[in-house]
This record gives sequence, structure tokens and C-alpha cells, in this order.
Amino acid sequence: MLHDLEVLATPQEYTLSVPATLIRRFSPDTLSIMEFRSQQDVDLVQNIYRNWPLLGEEIEDAWSITFAREFHMTDDRYLFNQEGTGWPLYEGKMFHQFTHNFSKTRYWVEPKRGLEELARLEIQRVEEALDSIIDAQSDICRIPTRQARITTLLRSFGREPLTSNDILTAAESPRLVFRRIARNTDERTLIATVIPSQVFAGNTVTYLVPWSFNAQKALDQIHDLRKAYTPSLPTAVAMYLCGLFNSFTFDYVLRFKITTDVNLFYIYQLPVPRLTPNDPHCQAIGKRVARLVCIGQEFDALRRELLGSVEAYVATNPIERQRLQNEIDALVAHLYGLNEDELRHILHAPYTFPLVAREIKDGVLAAFARVEEMVGEA
Repeated sequence: MLHDLEVLATPQEYTLSVPATLIRRFSPDTLSIMEFRSQQDVDLVQNIYRNWPLLGEEIEDAWSITFAREFHMTDDRYLFNQEGTGWPLYEGKMFHQFTHNFSKTRYWVEPKRGLEELARLEIQRVEEALDSIIDAQSDICRIPTRQARITTLLRSFGREPLTSNDILTAAESPRLVFRRIARNTDERTLIATVIPSQVFAGNTVTYLVPWSFNAQKALDQIHDLRKAYTPSLPTAVAMYLCGLFNSFTFDYVLRFKITTDVNLFYIYQLPVPRLTPNDPHCQAIGKRVARLVCIGQEFDALRRELLGSVEAYVATNPIERQRLQNEIDALVAHLYGLNEDELRHILHAPYTFPLVAREIKDGVLAAFARVEEMVGEA
């Protein structure tokens, strides 16, 4: 972000020290160098990463997740209509942080056609998963094509090929989503929320795959494969992750990596504490996220699960919503071990979040002053 040739006259003033070990830590797959602005940023990001696992890492006995995209806005256009027929098709601009109804729906998709298309893709994934666990010593394994192997496998259990009745699709569940298109110079870069079930998503929306398919379990449930699906995350952890994604701390790190596209590659390389539902930080962050996102009848089931009742209090007043969001930011900063000076740098450095109102930044710092009390309450 330097544009004046005069800086070359005194390069020492603009030189940063980034140890090779940190480059490997920040970007283990490509060794790409984050575009830091100051040595303080290097040290602060190193502190945020610490020993937390990267989101894309597989860790034994800890949850892991997968992100995906659904319908392509050009290639799948034949499925869309503008007459309001069917389920809404979500685009990135339709939601904002903790808000699923930020702008109006532009396209709809008839559920039968949309689910048939998603079922076709999911059946393919299920068949690939089943194919991967076929005994290498069996006669089935020697059959040359995957489709023929799966057909033979299913017939050995006395059943027909897979249909849409055998699988679950992401559209049948609420989903954590974030916008794909964003810039590191926007007011905020990472914008996430939870969208309800019975909606579809365009390719400007990245979603957390809500279901995990257990192929080994499926062999024991071959006549009811839906029982082989389990939620990818406990609901409370999904809420916690939504709070993390929308935090200034997370956004601060991401801004050193991206330019115009929130690529999954970068998301998987971010440090994320794998908290359990009973962890005090997970509870404190997750409950506040639930009060922000679970608004409307479409979230009745989530309110009952997360807040104890369909009638549970949720935040609709803008002042109350901002207070909760400030508290989430304070809790996330505390989780990552930041002190007040480090959080103040993230918020108030002239190049971090210049478009965010000062009163919001001051509100986060005020919440940080009582963050241990909030964790203790949880």
C-alpha cells in the first residue's frame, strides 16, 4: 500500500521483520506473505495465531467443518424465477452481520426442481463415500467403474439405487453463511449470519455444510441412509463460530490476506479455537449471537434449542443489537488473549477499520473492560 517512490530513499523506515517460521504458520500451504503495515501488526497477528489450530486442520477428537457453494448465478439461471414462486435464492447482498433479511429477495427456485438438483449432487457424494470404504479384497472392488461397484454393493443388501429419499440436503437446515465478495478496504470484510431452512443459496454465498455423512454407519443403515447423517457441528458451536467470523479480531487478520474475494483457501488458514458447547466463551458468545440472528418464525426451532423457548427474548432494537455485538467483539478478543492496547490498535489504527464509526469502536472497548464478568456469568 505504498505508492510514493520517495520511500525507497529510506527503506529501513518501511522494513518489517517476518520470520520464516511465521510465514509457514500463517500460510502453510502456499507460504504467501501477509501484507502487514507495521511491525506491531506482525507481532499482534503472531499473538492471535499462537497455538490455535487452523480452521482447515483435521484434529483428532475435535470438530471439523466443510464449506461449500450451491447454485451458480449464471450456469443455473434456468432454475430461477422472479415471480416469487418457491423458496428464496440467497445472494451475498441479501444478508449482513447477524442479519438474514438485510435486503429483498431477487430470485426464487421451485423446491422440487431445486432439491432434485441438489439431491443429484449429494447422491454422487454419498456414492463416492461408500465406494471409498469397499473392502479392497472383495470381488466388488475389482469391478472397473464406481457406478457399477455401488450398484453391486446395494444389490448385495437387497436394495435399489439411491434416490432423493436416501439423502439430506443443506437447504433442509439452517446454515451459517458468509459473503464471498468483499474487499479489505470495505467497512467490514467478513460478513456472516445464519439463514433459515427452506432457502437456496447462490454462489456469492459460502455456507457451512450442515450435515456429515458417515459411510461406515451407512452400511449398517443401508435401508435408511438418512440415519447415517449427523449435524456437522453442535448448534451452539455454529453460533459461536458466527460470532467469531463477525468479530473485529477475525476481520483484522483476514484483511492482511485478501483483496476482493473471501476465498475459502484463506478462511481455512485462520486460527480458530475448537471450543466445546460447554466452554464459557462458547456459551457467552453463542447466546448473544442467538439473540441477534433468531428473529422471526423461521427460527422458532433454533430459539427453543438455544434460548430455551420460542418466546425467548431476542434483540430487535438497534441500540440493543449493537450492545450485544460489542460484547461479542470483546469476548472474541478476550478468547484470543488480547489486551486492551492490542484491541485498541485493531480498532483505531488508521488503516484497519477507518469506515467504522468511532462510537462503535469505543463501545467495544467499554465492553472489553467488563469481559471477565461476562465470561464468569456464562
